[in-house]
Amino acid sequence: MRDTECHLKNNCGKKTHLSKQTRPPNWTKGEILDGIFYQLRNNCNWEDLPKDLPPYSTV
Repeated sequence: MRDTECHLKNNCGKKTHLSKQTRPPNWTKGEILDGIFYQLRNNCNWEDLPKDLPPYSTV
């Protein structure tokens, strides 16, 4: 994992104060970033992401 990827993933875990109540997310920001990085590294179609990553419509 590259330094920028680590920096992005480490900063995504921080909670921010939300002014209104929202539904909890189904996928973490780190998992979404993993999907983006996977697609960029492998240069595959979005629809061809592995099943252990979030769906391409989420990523």
